[in-house]
Amino acid sequence: MINRASFVKTLARTKNVAEHYEFIESSAMRGDIGVLKGLFIQTREQYSFGPSDWAPRAVCEKIVETLASNEGYDNALASVELAQAVNGQGLSPHLRLAAVISKLVAEQSATVIDRLLDHEIDLESCALILHEAVIRGKLIPESRAVQKTAQRLASHRHPLSILPLTSLDLETDLFKMRWTVTNDPFDPSTIGTSNYVKAGNFGSMRELVTETTMSDRATGICAAVKNWQDESNGKMEARTFAMHDAKVLEEIPRILVELGLECIGPSDKIVFYGDDSAKNVFNTLYVAASVGGAYNNGEFGAYGRLRAWQSLSALMGYEEHTNITDVALRASECNWYRFGSSNDWFYRVMWDIGIACTIPDKSEIAILAATDTD
Repeated sequence: MINRASFVKTLARTKNVAEHYEFIESSAMRGDIGVLKGLFIQTREQYSFGPSDWAPRAVCEKIVETLASNEGYDNALASVELAQAVNGQGLSPHLRLAAVISKLVAEQSATVIDRLLDHEIDLESCALILHEAVIRGKLIPESRAVQKTAQRLASHRHPLSILPLTSLDLETDLFKMRWTVTNDPFDPSTIGTSNYVKAGNFGSMRELVTETTMSDRATGICAAVKNWQDESNGKMEARTFAMHDAKVLEEIPRILVELGLECIGPSDKIVFYGDDSAKNVFNTLYVAASVGGAYNNGEFGAYGRLRAWQSLSALMGYEEHTNITDVALRASECNWYRFGSSNDWFYRVMWDIGIACTIPDKSEIAILAATDTD
Protein backbone atom coordinates (compact mmCIF):
# COMPACT_ATOMS: atom_id res chain seq x y z
CA MET A 1 0.00 0.00 0.00
CA ILE A 2 1.44 3.35 -1.07
CA ASN A 3 1.56 6.06 1.57
CA ARG A 4 3.19 9.44 1.88
CA ALA A 5 6.45 8.00 3.22
CA SER A 6 6.81 5.33 0.51
CA PHE A 7 5.44 7.30 -2.45
CA VAL A 8 8.69 8.68 -3.87
CA LYS A 9 11.14 5.89 -3.08
CA THR A 10 8.96 3.17 -4.62
CA LEU A 11 8.96 4.91 -8.00
CA ALA A 12 12.46 3.66 -8.79
CA ARG A 13 11.41 0.02 -9.08
CA THR A 14 7.68 0.09 -9.79
CA LYS A 15 6.21 -1.32 -12.99
CA ASN A 16 2.71 -0.06 -12.26
CA VAL A 17 1.74 3.33 -10.86
CA ALA A 18 -1.91 2.50 -10.24
CA GLU A 19 -1.49 2.66 -6.45
CA HIS A 20 0.38 5.94 -6.75
CA TYR A 21 -2.51 7.31 -8.78
CA GLU A 22 -5.00 6.14 -6.15
CA PHE A 23 -2.99 7.91 -3.45
CA ILE A 24 -2.94 11.12 -5.51
CA GLU A 25 -6.68 11.04 -6.11
CA SER A 26 -7.53 10.25 -2.48
CA SER A 27 -5.22 13.04 -1.27
CA ALA A 28 -6.95 15.48 -3.60
CA MET A 29 -10.36 14.38 -2.35
CA ARG A 30 -9.23 15.05 1.23
CA GLY A 31 -7.90 18.46 0.24
CA ASP A 32 -4.28 17.53 1.02
CA ILE A 33 -2.87 20.02 -1.49
CA GLY A 34 0.30 20.55 0.52
CA VAL A 35 1.00 16.81 0.49
CA LEU A 36 0.66 16.63 -3.28
CA LYS A 37 2.83 19.69 -3.85
CA GLY A 38 5.47 18.23 -1.55
CA LEU A 39 5.45 14.90 -3.37
CA PHE A 40 5.77 16.66 -6.71
CA ILE A 41 8.81 18.61 -5.49
CA GLN A 42 10.41 15.53 -3.90
CA THR A 43 9.95 13.50 -7.06
CA ARG A 44 11.48 16.22 -9.19
CA GLU A 45 14.46 16.48 -6.84
CA GLN A 46 15.20 12.76 -6.77
CA TYR A 47 14.70 11.83 -10.43
CA SER A 48 16.19 13.29 -13.59
CA PHE A 49 13.19 12.41 -15.79
CA GLY A 50 15.42 10.61 -18.24
CA PRO A 51 14.09 7.94 -20.63
CA SER A 52 13.89 5.32 -17.86
CA ASP A 53 12.09 7.63 -15.43
CA TRP A 54 8.65 7.04 -16.86
CA ALA A 55 7.05 6.41 -13.46
CA PRO A 56 8.27 9.66 -11.79
CA ARG A 57 7.20 11.60 -14.86
CA ALA A 58 3.78 9.91 -14.89
CA VAL A 59 3.01 10.66 -11.24
CA CYS A 60 4.09 14.29 -11.60
CA GLU A 61 1.75 14.62 -14.58
CA LYS A 62 -1.00 12.95 -12.55
CA ILE A 63 -0.53 15.30 -9.59
CA VAL A 64 -0.83 18.40 -11.75
CA GLU A 65 -3.74 17.02 -13.79
CA THR A 66 -5.63 16.01 -10.64
CA LEU A 67 -5.19 19.41 -9.03
CA ALA A 68 -6.20 21.18 -12.23
CA SER A 69 -9.35 19.11 -12.67
CA ASN A 70 -10.59 19.07 -9.06
CA GLU A 71 -12.94 21.99 -8.51
CA GLY A 72 -11.68 24.73 -6.25
CA TYR A 73 -9.50 27.81 -6.28
CA ASP A 74 -6.75 26.31 -4.11
CA ASN A 75 -6.48 23.22 -6.33
CA ALA A 76 -6.36 25.34 -9.48
CA LEU A 77 -3.75 27.73 -8.10
CA ALA A 78 -1.57 24.84 -6.95
CA SER A 79 -1.64 23.26 -10.42
CA VAL A 80 -0.53 26.56 -11.97
CA GLU A 81 2.28 26.97 -9.44
CA LEU A 82 3.63 23.48 -10.11
CA ALA A 83 3.43 23.98 -13.87
CA GLN A 84 5.27 27.29 -13.51
CA ALA A 85 8.03 25.55 -11.55
CA VAL A 86 8.89 23.23 -14.45
CA ASN A 87 7.68 25.22 -17.45
CA GLY A 88 10.21 25.37 -20.27
CA GLN A 89 12.27 22.44 -18.98
CA GLY A 90 10.95 20.06 -21.64
CA LEU A 91 10.08 17.37 -19.09
CA SER A 92 6.69 16.47 -20.53
CA PRO A 93 4.18 18.06 -22.93
CA HIS A 94 1.52 17.52 -20.26
CA LEU A 95 3.44 19.72 -17.82
CA ARG A 96 3.69 22.66 -20.20
CA LEU A 97 2.01 25.72 -18.74
CA ALA A 98 -0.26 26.05 -21.77
CA ALA A 99 -1.37 22.42 -21.42
CA VAL A 100 -2.07 22.65 -17.70
CA ILE A 101 -4.04 25.89 -18.01
CA SER A 102 -6.05 24.51 -20.93
CA LYS A 103 -7.02 21.57 -18.72
CA LEU A 104 -7.71 23.83 -15.74
CA VAL A 105 -10.00 26.22 -17.61
CA ALA A 106 -11.89 23.29 -19.14
CA GLU A 107 -12.60 21.80 -15.73
CA GLN A 108 -12.95 24.73 -13.33
CA SER A 109 -15.94 27.03 -12.87
CA ALA A 110 -16.09 30.60 -14.09
CA THR A 111 -15.95 31.76 -10.46
CA VAL A 112 -12.65 29.96 -9.85
CA ILE A 113 -11.24 31.31 -13.10
CA ASP A 114 -12.22 34.85 -12.12
CA ARG A 115 -10.46 34.46 -8.75
CA LEU A 116 -7.31 33.25 -10.49
CA LEU A 117 -7.35 36.30 -12.75
CA ASP A 118 -7.69 38.51 -9.67
CA HIS A 119 -4.67 36.81 -8.09
CA GLU A 120 -1.26 38.35 -8.78
CA ILE A 121 0.17 35.47 -10.79
CA ASP A 122 2.69 35.89 -13.60
CA LEU A 123 1.75 37.59 -16.86
CA GLU A 124 1.93 34.49 -19.08
CA SER A 125 -0.35 32.45 -16.79
CA CYS A 126 -2.88 35.31 -16.67
CA ALA A 127 -2.82 35.61 -20.45
CA LEU A 128 -3.41 31.88 -20.95
CA ILE A 129 -6.20 31.71 -18.36
CA LEU A 130 -7.98 34.74 -19.81
CA HIS A 131 -7.96 33.59 -23.42
CA GLU A 132 -8.64 29.91 -22.74
CA ALA A 133 -11.69 31.19 -20.84
CA VAL A 134 -12.77 33.28 -23.86
CA ILE A 135 -12.77 30.17 -26.05
CA ARG A 136 -14.78 28.16 -23.53
CA GLY A 137 -17.23 30.94 -22.67
CA LYS A 138 -16.16 31.05 -19.02
CA LEU A 139 -15.60 34.74 -18.44
CA ILE A 140 -17.89 36.51 -15.97
CA PRO A 141 -19.49 39.52 -17.74
CA GLU A 142 -18.30 42.92 -16.47
CA SER A 143 -15.71 41.25 -14.23
CA ARG A 144 -13.20 43.64 -12.73
CA ALA A 145 -10.55 40.91 -12.84
CA VAL A 146 -11.11 40.35 -16.56
CA GLN A 147 -10.74 44.03 -17.38
CA LYS A 148 -7.69 44.38 -15.15
CA THR A 149 -6.01 41.39 -16.79
CA ALA A 150 -6.80 42.65 -20.31
CA GLN A 151 -5.31 46.03 -19.46
CA ARG A 152 -2.24 44.34 -17.97
CA LEU A 153 -1.68 42.33 -21.15
CA ALA A 154 -2.13 45.39 -23.35
CA SER A 155 0.30 47.48 -21.30
CA HIS A 156 2.95 44.77 -21.67
CA ARG A 157 2.11 44.25 -25.36
CA HIS A 158 1.58 40.56 -24.74
CA PRO A 159 1.00 38.65 -28.02
CA LEU A 160 -2.43 37.45 -26.89
CA SER A 161 -3.59 40.99 -26.09
CA ILE A 162 -4.66 41.52 -29.72
CA LEU A 163 -7.38 38.85 -29.39
CA PRO A 164 -10.96 39.95 -28.67
CA LEU A 165 -12.49 39.04 -25.30
CA THR A 166 -15.56 37.61 -27.03
CA SER A 167 -15.87 34.93 -29.69
CA LEU A 168 -16.44 36.30 -33.17
CA ASP A 169 -18.83 34.87 -35.78
CA LEU A 170 -16.07 32.84 -37.44
CA GLU A 171 -15.36 31.20 -34.08
CA THR A 172 -18.84 29.98 -33.17
CA ASP A 173 -18.05 26.39 -34.18
CA LEU A 174 -14.54 26.28 -32.78
CA PHE A 175 -13.22 22.84 -31.97
CA LYS A 176 -13.29 22.79 -28.16
CA MET A 177 -9.98 21.53 -26.81
CA ARG A 178 -9.98 18.45 -24.60
CA TRP A 179 -7.19 17.36 -22.29
CA THR A 180 -6.52 14.35 -24.49
CA VAL A 181 -7.28 14.74 -28.18
CA THR A 182 -7.07 12.66 -31.31
CA ASN A 183 -6.18 14.71 -34.33
CA ASP A 184 -9.04 15.07 -36.76
CA PRO A 185 -7.87 13.97 -40.22
CA PHE A 186 -7.22 16.72 -42.73
CA ASP A 187 -7.37 14.25 -45.64
CA PRO A 188 -9.45 16.14 -48.23
CA SER A 189 -11.21 12.94 -49.27
CA THR A 190 -13.03 12.98 -45.92
CA ILE A 191 -14.55 16.44 -46.37
CA GLY A 192 -17.58 17.27 -48.44
CA THR A 193 -18.18 16.48 -52.08
CA SER A 194 -15.08 16.68 -54.21
CA ASN A 195 -14.64 17.87 -57.78
CA TYR A 196 -11.68 16.52 -59.70
CA VAL A 197 -9.53 18.59 -62.01
CA LYS A 198 -6.77 17.11 -64.16
CA ALA A 199 -3.76 19.19 -65.06
CA GLY A 200 -3.83 20.29 -68.66
CA ASN A 201 -2.57 22.92 -71.04
CA PHE A 202 -3.72 26.12 -69.38
CA GLY A 203 -0.61 28.07 -70.27
CA SER A 204 -2.61 31.05 -71.46
CA MET A 205 -4.13 31.33 -68.02
CA ARG A 206 -0.74 31.05 -66.33
CA GLU A 207 0.26 34.19 -68.14
CA LEU A 208 -2.50 36.04 -66.31
CA VAL A 209 -0.84 35.68 -62.89
CA THR A 210 2.53 36.73 -61.46
CA GLU A 211 4.07 35.36 -58.28
CA THR A 212 4.35 37.97 -55.51
CA THR A 213 5.45 35.78 -52.58
CA MET A 214 7.37 37.68 -49.87
CA SER A 215 9.05 35.89 -46.95
CA ASP A 216 7.39 37.87 -44.15
CA ARG A 217 3.90 37.25 -45.47
CA ALA A 218 4.65 33.59 -46.18
CA THR A 219 5.75 33.23 -42.55
CA GLY A 220 2.46 34.76 -41.40
CA ILE A 221 0.41 32.49 -43.64
CA CYS A 222 2.15 29.46 -42.10
CA ALA A 223 1.62 30.56 -38.48
CA ALA A 224 -1.06 27.95 -37.76
CA VAL A 225 1.03 25.02 -39.01
CA LYS A 226 4.53 26.08 -37.99
CA ASN A 227 4.34 23.79 -34.95
CA TRP A 228 4.03 20.84 -37.36
CA GLN A 229 7.40 21.73 -38.88
CA ASP A 230 9.16 22.72 -35.65
CA GLU A 231 8.00 19.81 -33.47
CA SER A 232 6.97 17.04 -35.86
CA ASN A 233 7.67 15.92 -39.44
CA GLY A 234 5.59 18.58 -41.15
CA LYS A 235 6.27 20.67 -44.21
CA MET A 236 4.41 23.65 -45.61
CA GLU A 237 4.11 25.89 -48.63
CA ALA A 238 2.85 29.48 -48.71
CA ARG A 239 2.68 31.41 -52.00
CA THR A 240 0.90 34.50 -53.32
CA PHE A 241 0.11 35.54 -56.91
CA ALA A 242 -1.19 38.73 -58.49
CA MET A 243 -3.98 38.35 -61.06
CA HIS A 244 -3.91 40.44 -64.23
CA ASP A 245 -7.41 39.53 -65.38
CA ALA A 246 -10.59 39.10 -63.32
CA LYS A 247 -11.55 35.96 -65.27
CA VAL A 248 -8.89 34.06 -63.34
CA LEU A 249 -11.27 34.23 -60.35
CA GLU A 250 -13.70 32.03 -62.26
CA GLU A 251 -11.07 29.38 -63.02
CA ILE A 252 -9.51 28.70 -59.63
CA PRO A 253 -9.60 24.89 -59.92
CA ARG A 254 -7.78 25.02 -63.23
CA ILE A 255 -5.35 27.81 -62.43
CA LEU A 256 -4.06 26.00 -59.35
CA VAL A 257 -2.37 23.37 -61.52
CA GLU A 258 -0.58 26.08 -63.47
CA LEU A 259 0.94 28.01 -60.57
CA GLY A 260 4.04 25.85 -60.19
CA LEU A 261 3.20 24.87 -56.62
CA GLU A 262 5.27 22.20 -54.91
CA CYS A 263 2.10 20.59 -53.56
CA ILE A 264 0.51 20.31 -57.03
CA GLY A 265 2.48 18.70 -59.82
CA PRO A 266 1.85 19.20 -63.55
CA SER A 267 0.20 15.79 -63.96
CA ASP A 268 -1.70 15.63 -60.68
CA LYS A 269 -5.36 15.06 -60.07
CA ILE A 270 -6.70 17.86 -57.88
CA VAL A 271 -9.34 17.25 -55.25
CA PHE A 272 -11.30 20.48 -55.17
CA TYR A 273 -14.26 21.38 -52.97
CA GLY A 274 -15.61 24.42 -54.70
CA ASP A 275 -16.53 27.46 -52.63
CA ASP A 276 -15.92 27.10 -48.92
CA SER A 277 -16.61 29.41 -46.00
CA ALA A 278 -14.20 31.52 -44.02
CA LYS A 279 -15.58 29.82 -40.91
CA ASN A 280 -14.60 26.35 -42.13
CA VAL A 281 -11.15 27.57 -43.11
CA PHE A 282 -10.67 29.28 -39.73
CA ASN A 283 -11.73 26.13 -37.89
CA THR A 284 -9.22 24.08 -39.93
CA LEU A 285 -6.45 26.54 -39.05
CA TYR A 286 -7.45 26.55 -35.38
CA VAL A 287 -7.37 22.77 -35.10
CA ALA A 288 -4.02 22.62 -36.90
CA ALA A 289 -2.51 25.15 -34.50
CA SER A 290 -4.11 24.05 -31.24
CA VAL A 291 -3.98 20.24 -31.60
CA GLY A 292 -0.73 19.92 -33.54
CA GLY A 293 0.59 17.35 -35.95
CA ALA A 294 1.74 13.75 -35.78
CA TYR A 295 4.32 14.02 -33.01
CA ASN A 296 3.45 17.12 -31.04
CA ASN A 297 0.61 18.48 -28.94
CA GLY A 298 0.05 21.80 -30.65
CA GLU A 299 -0.29 25.16 -28.93
CA PHE A 300 -3.62 24.53 -27.14
CA GLY A 301 -6.51 26.97 -27.13
CA ALA A 302 -5.22 30.48 -26.52
CA TYR A 303 -2.20 30.42 -28.81
CA GLY A 304 -4.02 28.13 -31.24
CA ARG A 305 -6.60 30.87 -31.66
CA LEU A 306 -3.91 33.50 -32.13
CA ARG A 307 -2.05 31.44 -34.76
CA ALA A 308 -5.27 30.76 -36.66
CA TRP A 309 -6.03 34.49 -36.87
CA GLN A 310 -2.46 35.22 -37.91
CA SER A 311 -2.69 32.73 -40.77
CA LEU A 312 -6.12 33.93 -41.88
CA SER A 313 -5.02 37.58 -41.75
CA ALA A 314 -1.88 36.89 -43.77
CA LEU A 315 -3.82 34.89 -46.36
CA MET A 316 -6.03 37.96 -46.79
CA GLY A 317 -3.01 40.24 -47.12
CA TYR A 318 -3.34 42.14 -43.85
CA GLU A 319 -0.44 43.46 -41.80
CA GLU A 320 0.50 41.51 -38.67
CA HIS A 321 -1.15 43.87 -36.16
CA THR A 322 -4.39 44.56 -38.03
CA ASN A 323 -7.42 44.57 -35.73
CA ILE A 324 -8.81 41.02 -35.56
CA THR A 325 -12.41 42.23 -35.61
CA ASP A 326 -11.75 44.07 -38.89
CA VAL A 327 -10.18 40.93 -40.36
CA ALA A 328 -13.22 38.88 -39.37
CA LEU A 329 -15.61 41.35 -41.00
CA ARG A 330 -13.68 41.36 -44.27
CA ALA A 331 -13.21 37.57 -44.42
CA SER A 332 -16.64 37.12 -46.03
CA GLU A 333 -15.55 39.34 -48.92
CA CYS A 334 -12.85 36.86 -49.92
CA ASN A 335 -13.43 33.56 -51.71
CA TRP A 336 -12.17 30.47 -49.89
CA TYR A 337 -11.37 27.05 -51.31
CA ARG A 338 -9.95 23.81 -49.94
CA PHE A 339 -8.08 21.39 -52.13
CA GLY A 340 -5.93 18.28 -52.17
CA SER A 341 -3.63 16.75 -54.72
CA SER A 342 -2.37 13.36 -55.82
CA ASN A 343 1.16 14.79 -55.53
CA ASP A 344 3.53 12.82 -53.28
CA TRP A 345 4.19 16.12 -51.51
CA PHE A 346 1.13 15.28 -49.37
CA TYR A 347 1.64 12.29 -47.07
CA ARG A 348 -2.11 11.52 -46.90
CA VAL A 349 -1.87 10.01 -43.43
CA MET A 350 -4.05 12.28 -41.30
CA TRP A 351 -2.72 15.80 -41.59
CA ASP A 352 -3.23 17.44 -45.01
CA ILE A 353 -4.29 21.04 -45.61
CA GLY A 354 -4.77 22.88 -48.89
CA ILE A 355 -6.29 26.38 -48.76
CA ALA A 356 -6.67 28.94 -51.53
CA CYS A 357 -7.94 32.45 -50.91
CA THR A 358 -8.84 34.93 -53.64
CA ILE A 359 -8.97 38.59 -52.68
CA PRO A 360 -11.06 40.47 -55.27
CA ASP A 361 -10.18 44.03 -54.25
CA LYS A 362 -6.47 43.17 -54.32
CA SER A 363 -6.65 40.92 -57.43
CA GLU A 364 -4.67 38.28 -55.62
CA ILE A 365 -4.53 34.53 -54.89
CA ALA A 366 -2.94 33.29 -51.67
CA ILE A 367 -2.11 29.62 -51.03
CA LEU A 368 -1.36 27.61 -47.90
CA ALA A 369 -0.53 23.90 -48.08
CA ALA A 370 0.69 21.78 -45.19
CA THR A 371 1.18 18.11 -44.44
CA ASP A 372 2.64 15.96 -41.66
CA THR A 373 3.33 12.30 -41.01
CA ASP A 374 4.24 9.96 -38.18
